[in-house]
Amino acid sequence: MRNLYLRPFYRPMRDIYAVTDVCVLPSSFEGMPMVLIEAQAMGKPVVVTDVGNNREMIDFTGGGVVISQVGDIDALLAGVRRMLHHPPDPQALRQTILSRYDIAMVAEQYRAGAVGPPGAGKARCLRSPS
Repeated sequence: MRNLYLRPFYRPMRDIYAVTDVCVLPSSFEGMPMVLIEAQAMGKPVVVTDVGNNREMIDFTGGGVVISQVGDIDALLAGVRRMLHHPPDPQALRQTILSRYDIAMVAEQYRAGAVGPPGAGKARCLRSPS
């Protein structure tokens, strides 16, 4: 009997998150995984390994469990059970994510990084003293 199925790539991901009880990311390497932002924006708790920015994200949102040891299946299972029995408030979790990762806010941060603060890059006409 198989309990793991490989499914083809599916879009839109919001459909997957909508039917998800707990998102588990048991990676041995990550940077700042978008899946954590996406799942929590949908109000879903997460169970993650302590790699990349996973701990920082969970410390910020309170939306999941961080497993210290990559490959610790028993700890992952315990984390999933904890999130199933005591999930974070989905609305509060969504609002926490939006407070930092709202698309308009992120776009403005990119714009400011590329061209500087508002008004920067506008040509100024300087008059020479007469």
